[in-house]
Amino acid sequence: MKFQVTFNDEETKLVEQYMSDTGETISEIVLRALLERIFDDDAKLYDYEVARDKYKENPSEENLAELQKHFWWRNENKNDV
Repeated sequence: MKFQVTFNDEETKLVEQYMSDTGETISEIVLRALLERIFDDDAKLYDYEVARDKYKENPSEENLAELQKHFWWRNENKNDV
C-alpha cells in the first residue's frame, strides 16, 4: 500500500529526528502506529504479531485461519450503533 503524507517544516524535523533516534523507517513507524490504533491493548497487538509472523514463516491454511481471527471488525454488523 502506498499513500502520501504532507508534513510542514516543523513536523518534518520532528519525524526526521524521531527516525534518527529510533533507527526506524517511516514505513515502520506508520505500520506500528496503525496497528496500535487497530488493537486496543498490547496483548491483542502481540497476539496478532505472533500470528502474522507464524503465517509468514509457514503460510498454511491453519496459520491463515489463526491470523484471520484477529480481523474481528469484519464480523461486526456496521449498522449496529
